[in-house]
Formats: sequence, structure tokens, C-alpha cells
Amino acid sequence: MADRDCVLRLLAFYIIPWEQYAANDLDGFLVSAMQMLNKMTRSKLEELKNTFCRTMKVAFDIFGNDAFHKRFDTKDGRNPVNKALLEIWCVGLARCPEEDLNNLIRRKQRIRNSAMELLQDDQEFEIAISASTGVPQRVKKRFGEINTFIAKCLQ
Repeated sequence: MADRDCVLRLLAFYIIPWEQYAANDLDGFLVSAMQMLNKMTRSKLEELKNTFCRTMKVAFDIFGNDAFHKRFDTKDGRNPVNKALLEIWCVGLARCPEEDLNNLIRRKQRIRNSAMELLQDDQEFEIAISASTGVPQRVKKRFGEINTFIAKCLQ
């Protein structure tokens, strides 16, 4: 069931821009997204499926088995999947053009190292992916940070 929750969360923030998330009601947001998904045509659902599959592949190409896991240091053990990391990385990557995705994959070691630094250096970001993840300020913090992060990695 947790896997379905993860997929719904990332699809919700993909089809409803995170900037529109204003209420402290993640469950209500997910219900709204589910209603939208239920009204989509088969072709739109197929497009979402393809985007999801492409995004998962790119995330694995960049992070390997560490995709969507909090990692502070290369020597750390592997933590469980973090739903907030999954949603921000997937939405961020899904919105990238193919050329940018290829550039990110080529820079994967830099990205992995920089992602660990972000977790170490930005306590607000770490909190935004760890606790009360439905609070609007934390949603905005984590999505804003990952968008900035991706943009910097593409420079």
C-alpha cells in the first residue's frame, strides 16, 4: 500500500503544480488528484505512465539503489525510501526535457555528492522532507530547493 501512496503523491504534484498547494491538507490534495486521474482519458493516462517510467529510469541511472533514500554520507547505511524525496525528484526530473535528463545522468556523481551536501548543509530542507511533509511551507521549501538544485546541476 505504501508504494501506491508514493506513486499517488508524485502524480498529484505532477498534475497539480506544487505552487498551488496551499492548505495543510495532503489527504485532501491527494483525493483531488485521484479525482482528476479518474477523469483522464486512456491516452493521457498512458502519457503519465510513460513519464513515470522514464523518470524512474533516470532516477535509477543517477542514484542507483540510493534513489529516493536519504543519504548524508557515502559510508552511511541505506535508509528506507523517503516519500518526500521521491515526489520532489520525480516531479523535478519529469519536467526536464530529454537533453537535460541526459546531462544530469552524465553528471550523476556530482549530483549524488551535491545531494548529500544539501541534506547536510540545509537543515530546513532536511526537515521539509522528514516531518510534517503536508505543511505548505515545507512543500514549497522542498520543491523550490530541488528545482534550484537541478538548475544548478545543469549549468
